[in-house]
Amino acid sequence: MKSTKHVFPFLFQQSVFVYMLLLTSFPATAQTLFGLGGMTNNATNERNLGLGYRTLINNQTGGFNIAIGAEALYSNANGNYNTAVGYNVLWSNTFGHSNTGYGFNVLYTNTSGYANTAIGFNALILNSTGNSNTANGAEALLSNTTGGFNTSSGFDSLHSNTTGNSNTANGSFALYKNTTGNYNTATGVNALYSNTTGNSNVGSGTGALNYNTTGNYNVSNGYFALYNNTSGYANTANGYQALYKNTTGGNSTGLGYQALYNSKGKFNIGIGYRGG
Repeated sequence: MKSTKHVFPFLFQQSVFVYMLLLTSFPATAQTLFGLGGMTNNATNERNLGLGYRTLINNQTGGFNIAIGAEALYSNANGNYNTAVGYNVLWSNTFGHSNTGYGFNVLYTNTSGYANTAIGFNALILNSTGNSNTANGAEALLSNTTGGFNTSSGFDSLHSNTTGNSNTANGSFALYKNTTGNYNTATGVNALYSNTTGNSNVGSGTGALNYNTTGNYNVSNGYFALYNNTSGYANTANGYQALYKNTTGGNSTGLGYQALYNSKGKFNIGIGYRGG
């Protein structure tokens, strides 16, 4: 007997594909519902798919929505082009449009935010009006409320972000404590972990700019580079533990293994193995 472990996902994908084809073939008011209590407040909504208990139950004029899972898109009234797959996904959405959520409680609090994509347990759970965010990973962008244009990939990345905009975090706990900081890029586990309000920083590598809180315009490439920097600004560290002990100094450049390792001042240059 052949294994059936891949049969259901295949059938599910095919069913959704067939349904999308039907959306363009059926009359404008066509609806599809499987599950108890779904779409009970239908008014003039168009071409929605609801699969699960109380999906799209409050929908009124919203159209072209797909809700799969108990109470997915529960509060949706006028939002369009949303896809919610999982328990309570996009539960509070009323007017938000073009959102995609996969996973438990994903985008739960979203009301009017649009063009957000969240995949993973509690990803973007507190987002209300933030737009154009992408969260991949459990609790990614968990605290985001109105911040927009953020990209978060990895467990608890950008976890504490609330209103910060245009941040990119790749790696578990990257930019974990960021709240209102903008235009930061963190790549690697714990990169820019402690950043709260610092802006325009780049941290690449495990622990890069780990303790930075309010420092701005720093560039750190390498394992633990600029690790202890807190409020230092406009520093460049390239290499293992470069500018490692710098905390508040600014405008320094360390290039190489442990370059400017002990430096805490300003306007310093260290190049090469333990340079400076």
